[in-house]
Amino acid sequence: MNKRKSDAMGNLPMLESVIAGSSYDAVIAVSPENVRYAADVHIATQRSIRDRLAWVVWPRGHEPVLLVCGIETGYAKVNSWIADVRGYQEFDPGPVKGLADLLHELKLDAAHVAIETDYLAAAYYNELVRLCPKLRIGKAEPLFARARMHKTLAEKDQIIAAFHATEKAFLHAFSSVKVGETEKQIAVRLAERMLTEGADMVTSNYCNAGANTGYPHMAPSAYQVKPGDMVKSDSGGMFRQYFSNVGRTAKAGNPTDKDLTTWKHLRDIHHAVIEQCRPGKTGSELFALAKRMQEKAGLAFPYSHNGHSLGLNIHEHPMRQDLRYPCRHVQLETHTHGPSIPVACSVCCCSISWCVRCAGADLSRKSHTLCRTLSGGRAAGYFCARYRPEAHGGVEAAGGHRQSPRCGRQHRRGQCGEERAGRLHAADGRGEYACN
Repeated sequence: MNKRKSDAMGNLPMLESVIAGSSYDAVIAVSPENVRYAADVHIATQRSIRDRLAWVVWPRGHEPVLLVCGIETGYAKVNSWIADVRGYQEFDPGPVKGLADLLHELKLDAAHVAIETDYLAAAYYNELVRLCPKLRIGKAEPLFARARMHKTLAEKDQIIAAFHATEKAFLHAFSSVKVGETEKQIAVRLAERMLTEGADMVTSNYCNAGANTGYPHMAPSAYQVKPGDMVKSDSGGMFRQYFSNVGRTAKAGNPTDKDLTTWKHLRDIHHAVIEQCRPGKTGSELFALAKRMQEKAGLAFPYSHNGHSLGLNIHEHPMRQDLRYPCRHVQLETHTHGPSIPVACSVCCCSISWCVRCAGADLSRKSHTLCRTLSGGRAAGYFCARYRPEAHGGVEAAGGHRQSPRCGRQHRRGQCGEERAGRLHAADGRGEYACN
């Protein structure tokens, strides 16, 4: 064993506290994300080969045991902090028999245990009940969720780094979109850059244009971008098993007055909700605020949530839950759909990641780039949520664009992965600027 418990990325003291305060004699992790969290080791084949289960059995008041497929024991012993790593024989007797034997050894075969019943397939559950008929089984997911929504500094840094890497990939891919290229070409360019920026793998990459933007999770196709098309992507990668999840919308051509009005409403709503992201507020309050403001602006709001936490899952708790406690990351999503498209189309998908870091309202905003327009087949500018020329001394530059001095934190060098500090381009001359 090369690691100590204190080296783990997750909040293991919180997890231990949750287990100790529960009514269970032991808690058992079996999903890839919770095995990764509890043992601080990623067993890759657990995701790719569904019957190659891994287990963390954590008895209340005692140290946990990690049980993996036999061929993974060497890797697990080197990379996990857990001292007691066991292996089971694949196929026969298999993972559930291995777990049952371990429970018998630990005298937990007739205990009250919590296991991830949302993840464990019915066949495996039934086999466990048959092998341990006196076992009383509860649901483990709420216990893990309670611990995991309290992010450590290491987790926070990893999530932020993953976001910035993905944002750089978006800027690279979208700034070179040309009329006539296919959705697939855009998606490949974005995926390649995401890997270059450090992703272990690309986990989602829904790049679409035109009417296809009406399908929120459609695979990129051979459709070619046409003048006037919306171009939308909902993409992300896995960085040390922590997910990024970013949505961006662009337009091939100059935005219409309606486009700009819609974007302005969404931007204002987005930041009004962000301003209320503070300790003491609940997710349901933020949801109600977004719904009320969006409907008042005449924008469709047919959604069941307007954001979520993220980490080892793309959708983690809290979704619309209590946000009073520190160190929770939540991704806020502000978007609507276009009336000319029969299925929901994200006119302006403004995803942002923020963190309640302490007892005060110290919010770390991770993105200001909300919408981009494409003109003449190339990027005409990136809209920024905060910039106003009146406040920052912007002046007209040649060609009808405006050039601004550096304006502090929101536009500091490298803020959005670009090295063009101080040059902010308006797409329409109305004072909406690029965030560089």
